[in-house]
Amino acid sequence: MGSRAWIVILCMGVGTVCLLGFITAYVVDSSPELRAVIRFKAALASDFAARGVRDVSLRRDSRAGGHELVVGLPRVEAGPDPAAFEEELAEYFLERFGGRAGRSLRVRLEEPGTLGCTAPREYRRVEVPLAELRARISDRQAAAALASKLAAAGSCRLVAHSRSGAELQLDVEPSGPQPPGARDAARAVEPLAREAFRGSLYATLLVRVVAAPEPSAPPETASGGAAGAPPRRVLLEVRFDRAGKELRP
Repeated sequence: MGSRAWIVILCMGVGTVCLLGFITAYVVDSSPELRAVIRFKAALASDFAARGVRDVSLRRDSRAGGHELVVGLPRVEAGPDPAAFEEELAEYFLERFGGRAGRSLRVRLEEPGTLGCTAPREYRRVEVPLAELRARISDRQAAAALASKLAAAGSCRLVAHSRSGAELQLDVEPSGPQPPGARDAARAVEPLAREAFRGSLYATLLVRVVAAPEPSAPPETASGGAAGAPPRRVLLEVRFDRAGKELRP
């Protein structure tokens, strides 16, 4: 085979590669959803590489009305509480995915395989309803805003927050050089809570004024709880409706 033939074959090969590149770029540019998937996978793989993540796959799950996220992560890197890591991945998905998130996210953790030896092995799978996750994130952000408002006011400290159905519960501890009475503390918290949680709807607000922890109690964590600590003594419970009216028992 002459040199001209080799040149023709080489040119055909280069042309084919370029054509495939142009076709791929056109497909990606014409599909915002595909572009969002590619960017998300690259971002997650980069941001979680130090956590042991090796492979990332994301695809639409039309039957569940959402997406399926498959993460290659050695079991030992998942930590003692894999559920917390899965929640973190789901929050990252809501924050960084540029496409339509859908109703749910299936998170699968797989033990990475080895080249030519073993295939990846799934060891955890969980379905995350995204509406519930958005509500938890919204509540957490609102609670942080309320804690800042209470700290600025200097009369109470937010100890914990939770929900039971349509009722929002806040545990607060009177503080400051001259702590208010229990009922005054609850009434002072209500308008600040209504403002902080304006994006997180609730039907009723239960403000529980609790006593300071015992001196021998374990130190509290950033979330307000303490492992092994006895429950706080409740001084007073006051309920309010969404408009701020106090509900008498």
